[in-house]
Amino acid sequence: MKVYLAARWEQGPLMRQWRAALEIRGHTVTARWLDVQASGLRAIEGDEIMRENALHDFQDIKDCDLMIVYSPRSGFGSGRGGRHAELGIALGMGKPVVLVGEHENIFHWHPAVALVADFDAAMALFAGQA
Repeated sequence: MKVYLAARWEQGPLMRQWRAALEIRGHTVTARWLDVQASGLRAIEGDEIMRENALHDFQDIKDCDLMIVYSPRSGFGSGRGGRHAELGIALGMGKPVVLVGEHENIFHWHPAVALVADFDAAMALFAGQA
């Protein structure tokens, strides 16, 4: 199964651990943002780099079968909200979404979003579908 991981930029190290766990189970992670060595800030990166990264993220979401969004209580109100836009894109494309953590955004209550407490519970939802 192809999985897109969405989270705050600062959670990249944890998402790389999740990617490794998914790959061990035979899944492919389509989230290229995990390998970007940049700040993610327009003022530093410039418009062209930001545009390129946005297009990569959009394509990676298009290519996935499932999105996992990490929404821990500790992150509420922080960041720039890219993970919320990514979730909206996935819903608009009819992709199933697993939300790990807690509801944070209105679209986290959408019927296509399954809420689970942690990464292990997310894995249990689609075990054996690789």
